[in-house]
Amino acid sequence: MRELMQVWEVKRLLQPMFESMLTSEELRSLTFRVVRVVDGMNGRGLPDSDVIELSRVWVRWQIAGEDGGSGSLILENGIDSLASGFHEGGSARRVKS
Repeated sequence: MRELMQVWEVKRLLQPMFESMLTSEELRSLTFRVVRVVDGMNGRGLPDSDVIELSRVWVRWQIAGEDGGSGSLILENGIDSLASGFHEGGSARRVKS
């Protein structure tokens, strides 16, 4: 089944995950965006109102000047697994810029 969500919904689900993992200083520097996988790691963030298929996007972020990102957002256990997969390290990874 295709999982469709608006970009703002994905961001809302991920915000608590970032808040639980980062220090106050890191949170102040955090920027993140949802990008189509086909647009690559440096792709432009999608507008919050866009409807997306989760398996075709990933999340890119910058924290304290360091770039990072997720793999494709795949929901094996429903929408609730999205943020928990990041928090448990299931799909999050840091990359050097």
